Parts: sequence; structure tokens; C-alpha cells
Amino acid sequence: MNRNFLIGLTALILAVILLGYWWMPRQSAKPPAQPATTSSASANITTNNLPNPTPVPAPNTTTSSTRVDTPPDHQAEAQREKKVWDLLLATPIIFYGKVVDTQGNPIAGVTASISAADHVWEGSSKYEKITGNDGLFSIATHGLGLVVNVSKEGYYRMEQSGGVFGYSASAGKTNPHPSSSDPAVFVLRKKGQTEHLIVTQGTIKIASDGTARAMSLTTGHTWIVPNGDIMVQAWIQDQGVPVNSNQHYDWRCVITVPGGGIQKRTGGEFDFEAPTDGYQASDEIAMPATATPWSSSASRGYFLRLGNGDYARIDFAIAAENPHQFEITSYLNPTPGHRNLEYDPKQQASQ
Repeated sequence: MNRNFLIGLTALILAVILLGYWWMPRQSAKPPAQPATTSSASANITTNNLPNPTPVPAPNTTTSSTRVDTPPDHQAEAQREKKVWDLLLATPIIFYGKVVDTQGNPIAGVTASISAADHVWEGSSKYEKITGNDGLFSIATHGLGLVVNVSKEGYYRMEQSGGVFGYSASAGKTNPHPSSSDPAVFVLRKKGQTEHLIVTQGTIKIASDGTARAMSLTTGHTWIVPNGDIMVQAWIQDQGVPVNSNQHYDWRCVITVPGGGIQKRTGGEFDFEAPTDGYQASDEIAMPATATPWSSSASRGYFLRLGNGDYARIDFAIAAENPHQFEITSYLNPTPGHRNLEYDPKQQASQ
């Protein structure tokens, strides 16, 4: 998620919390229900026209057991503030969005899932829009703002596949797009040609004295013997460290591909083609007690060339705190010499 997305989302959340803060304490006054009004004039009201909330006087106290009714001025204030927030929630929203691929080409048939911040306690109203051949979609509604996410079968979502858009001044009025000539742009990445891959997952306990734990990427089976497609060893000096303490200690982990090679996957989440060279026999994750920052866990992405020549990629994570264990999700292409490791669950190969 990018920084602007987070800032916008935070602004919307704060606006709704603020709304609840002003309204909730006044509910005990039980003001009479206000008749619903809809007119073109109300749609043009801005926060500059709204009355400024004034402090609510504290109710009179009495030592008598006689019930004290809510002062009339308290009821009037509650009604006044409810009207203020009703008007904020009625802020008109006209929004245009456009969905493109990573080459900038418009994508038709994309689903835009939209949440409008238009209620306090009942939750947001939900909408779905479908893009046309020009990649455009639009919505006309009301509220503090919108949260928008786009998706389509056959495409990957990215950071640019969603956004937060504020329309009320109370929500920061961040990045509105009320014109079709200046739509908010969302990006999806088209999936490439996939092959039948063998996928295995496992969480495996490991000793802290370097005893090897081997794993087959075809079956997911593990052994405490130095064979298999991949071998993991760990040396963890956490003896005597109190549980749940912040005390640092030395630990390291070595991942080895017997007869093959391993290298870090550095091209990002959409880097699916294993390289032909640059492999080394093993890779080490080292975390001395003096490291800054220090952590009791680590994760890496790797490409592997197995001893039989097959290619794979793995997501690897190790937890050095007790219990010591590592996790692997592997994607193995069983076709000899094929380096394409893009995964489609519909084409998973049998183990």
C-alpha cells in the first residue's frame, strides 16, 4: 500500500471516529426524530455553512432521588449536532475511475468494489461497478468519501489497484476525481503464461545445534538426514534467555541445495522466471546479538536449481525463538529445463 493510500484511509477513519465522538454522547438525550428532507439546496451545503458546535452544558446535579429531566438546551444541542453530521454525510460524491494494465492500456470488464463512508453506526454502503471498453467507471452517491478496489480474473492486484478518496472537508478532501476528463487511475498486472507447478507447504521444527533438516519439494516430506532437494540448518544461542524477553542472542541459518544452487529472488513479487546462472551452493542468514536492527525471525525469497536440474522458487521464513522452526512454500516446475515459475492454482501439477 502506498503512502497516499494510507494517509487517505487514515483521514476517512478519523473523520468517522470524530463523527461518533460528537454524536454518541448526545444519544442519551434521545432527541425527537427529525423528518427526512431532500432538496437540491441541501446537496450544495458545504461545511463552511455549518454552525460551529458549542460546548454542551453539564446536566444539573441534585442530591434528591427525584429524576432530573434532560435540559431543553441539551436536547437542542444534540439535535443541532446531529443535523451538522447529517449534512456532512450528505456531501455529494461524483467519482470517475479508470483501470489500465502496466502498459497503460484500458481494461474492460474490471470489477470496481466501492465503499462509501455514509453512515455512522450502520457501516458503509457497498457498490460494484464494471468498466467499459475505455476502462472507465463512475459513481454518484454521498458521504465523507470512498474506498475503491479493482480486480479481474487473469490479473494481479498491485499497490495501484486501490485508493481512498475524501470528498468532505472533515475527511481532508483528499484526491477527489469528479470529472471524466481526470479520472483516478488504477493499475492491474496481466498474468503471464503459466505452467503446471508442484506446490508444497510446510512448517518444520528444527534443532538449534546445526542438525540438518531436509525436505522434498515434490512431496513435502522432511527428514533429519542430509539429503532431499533442500537442506536447512540452524545454530541458535538462546539457552538461558527468558521466554518473552527482549534479550538478544546470536543465531544463524544455512539453506543448502545439495548438488544444485540457490540465489536470492530480488526482482519483486512478479519475478517468475528462474535465472540460468548466478547460483551458489548455499545461503546464510546471520543475526548476531549485536545486529542493528536485531530480530528473532527472518524471511527470504529464493530461486533454486535442484540437483536433478529442475527449477523452483521458494518463500522461506525462520523463527529462531522457541520453538525453533522454519516455513517453506515452494513452487517447482517438474518439466526438465523449464524456468517459468508463475503459478496458477487451476494448473497445479499432481505430486
